[in-house]
Amino acid sequence: MATKVILEFDGRNTAARSIINMLKTVGLFKVDEQQAMNGIEKSLNDIKEGRVYKAKNAKDLMSKI
Repeated sequence: MATKVILEFDGRNTAARSIINMLKTVGLFKVDEQQAMNGIEKSLNDIKEGRVYKAKNAKDLMSKI
């Protein structure tokens, strides 16, 4: 059974980087490196997932807020 652990660390911290590199070299862990999504990527993901609303007019838009 696999347990997923997400580590968030400051990449500029040399001690943190050396510990992460040591864990990678041991070979017991699978590493999935992901970058945080910026605003555009989040918006495009919302569109792709269908989490958008198209208002007919300004009054309709304000009723959804």
